[in-house]
Amino acid sequence: MAVSPGLLLVLIFLGGWLAGRLAQWCRCPGLLGMFAWGVVLHAVVGEGAVSGMAVFAQEAKNLALAVILLRLGLGIRLPLLRQTGGISLLLGCGSCALEVAVLSVMVQALFDASWPVAAMTACMLAAISPAVVVPAMLDLQSRGYGQQRAVPTAVLSATSLDNVVAIFAFSVCLGLAVGHQGALLVSIPLSFVQGLVPGLLAGWGLGLLLRRWALPSAEQLLLVLGMALLLLELGSWLQSPAVLGVTALGLLLQWHSGSAVETLATQLDKLWSVAQIALFVVIGMQLDPSSVMAVGLTGAGVIAAGVLCRMLAVLLLTRPTALNSQERLFCALSFVPRATAQAALGGVALSRGLPEGEWILALSLVAIALTAPLGSLAIRLWGQRLLKPE
Repeated sequence: MAVSPGLLLVLIFLGGWLAGRLAQWCRCPGLLGMFAWGVVLHAVVGEGAVSGMAVFAQEAKNLALAVILLRLGLGIRLPLLRQTGGISLLLGCGSCALEVAVLSVMVQALFDASWPVAAMTACMLAAISPAVVVPAMLDLQSRGYGQQRAVPTAVLSATSLDNVVAIFAFSVCLGLAVGHQGALLVSIPLSFVQGLVPGLLAGWGLGLLLRRWALPSAEQLLLVLGMALLLLELGSWLQSPAVLGVTALGLLLQWHSGSAVETLATQLDKLWSVAQIALFVVIGMQLDPSSVMAVGLTGAGVIAAGVLCRMLAVLLLTRPTALNSQERLFCALSFVPRATAQAALGGVALSRGLPEGEWILALSLVAIALTAPLGSLAIRLWGQRLLKPE
């Protein structure tokens, strides 16, 4: 079916919005409906129209990644980290590291991948979805569930830390996989500096600007988002983990801008409601059934093993803490959904020309389809049962 680019954009945004609403009405995550609509749209418009949207697809992913990372940086509240302390570190960093280690071994063995590619794939698969977890935790917080030991707050902080760790490690492994020059012990610290310093400088400069001049909220959003996209382009040119810099940009803005942070975070949330439609519909349109079938049960087994490993790690690492058994189980269930980072990062290896890019993208799509609805339903059904209201 031949469609004009303008009509295709209308179908992406309006159809994706309606599909997301329908999925929410069926008690499923809206992103799953958007993803399904993309699959249907691909079947309707044909391969030619999908290929013609390649540039738009890449820019949609960059925009969504910029919004996600900025929101993460703005969401890492230092007072909350001090309140939840070691629990957030154990949940966000410790359990992520254990899952990445297990998944790296499995991917290397089952898909015959090199260690950098296996580790990169593991980092992508291990990242928890803020798009699913954050709204659910905020809802439980607003109704007073788990507030005695700040369980939703700990999960929120841990989700931010988890994404920072996973996405930064993904960027480092991607640089190694595409042939980043230099010895490993030299390239990783250098990559860390190249990714972090531009973001810190941009955050410091923008923070001073926003404190000195009371710009309208729309102009603030334009400046911050433009700088985040510029950092991503710089990272692509330098082959450095710009994701770390964009997160640092959000963190510095939170420190410098004070009350303006809440307005900026609200604006980013509104922008995300639009950007996620383009992101997940485009991901569905790019689904290659043959690649998914090639991944098949092996890929599903790897993803299931990673989820079970993460849940077990959360249960074990939180055992010495003050959380009771029900709260620990809730934390484990909260780390099931994978969607946001997988949608944004799943196609990066393919766009960088790695021969393993097809099956890495297929693994990301399978992870979204399997874990996003199950994790969302688990949080929704068990949150009120496992956490006590205050």
